[in-house]
Amino acid sequence: CSLLVTGCAVLLALLLTASSAAAAPPAGVVVLKDRCHHDSPQLSSGSSTPLIAQEATQSYSGTTRSAMRFVVSSLDLTTSGRYCQAVNNTVPDFISTTAGSNVTCATSDAVLTDAKRTVLLSRVVPLALQWLTARLAVVPVSGNLALNTQGCGLYTMPTGAVSGADTLVLVSAAPVASPLNASEWVRGAVCQYDQNGRPTVIVLNVAPDVISASV
Repeated sequence: CSLLVTGCAVLLALLLTASSAAAAPPAGVVVLKDRCHHDSPQLSSGSSTPLIAQEATQSYSGTTRSAMRFVVSSLDLTTSGRYCQAVNNTVPDFISTTAGSNVTCATSDAVLTDAKRTVLLSRVVPLALQWLTARLAVVPVSGNLALNTQGCGLYTMPTGAVSGADTLVLVSAAPVASPLNASEWVRGAVCQYDQNGRPTVIVLNVAPDVISASV
């Protein structure tokens, strides 16, 4: 499948419950190396425990659909100890729901450099969300996004209100220890739903190993 920037539109696969998309992702945006992954809304990784989706009651404005709005949280890309700053660092694996489930930054490719972070936040995620926004229409959220206090596994939840959004995207960049195949370098999961089963929080982990340091 063609690269959309997050590897075969992981986010799209997770959000199909909100709408549908008939067109294939556009080709030509080559930011990640040629590895991609998408499947059901669970993290897929060997024997690890998938995130357990939580529900929160959400209010909506009217019945008219409009383009889906996303807010991205980069807390796990900028907070020390949450991403690989140097070889042999230990960081959360963002797969398990158990605190202390870590992975070692074994090689220099696993380090999230400033250049890789910039590519991820200024190109990879925005272009993926731009593609999705053009194809997904939903009844907009009224007021702040309702978030379940149980959080999203090892991901860091924003402490303040999330406004002007229909879906919150939590992004991390943990390396993948001993991947079973190339498809595991990019993982996504639905973390929280509303009372109607619509995803309100999704998580996305892109291993630094497959992020190009330049566009």
